Amino acid sequence: MAQHTEQITFTLIDGKLQNTLNELKVGDEVIRNMGGILMNLKITKITIDKIICGAWEFSKKTGEEIDEDLSFPASYIMPIL
Repeated sequence: MAQHTEQITFTLIDGKLQNTLNELKVGDEVIRNMGGILMNLKITKITIDKIICGAWEFSKKTGEEIDEDLSFPASYIMPIL
């Protein structure tokens, strides 16, 4: 649950997150935040509603990780500004 709170806080402080996520393209790098542990990932595919980085899928709208095995987002991505 803390990760979701971090996502909301980042969105409200930055104000550009959603627009910037929509502007990302294949090959761009993003930062994955999993409970404060940061990891650089490269975007390998983009669909109408998802940003895919290798084995990980993220919501294009919120940046939150999509994982059917979990009932909460385990991580989220942030664009490298």
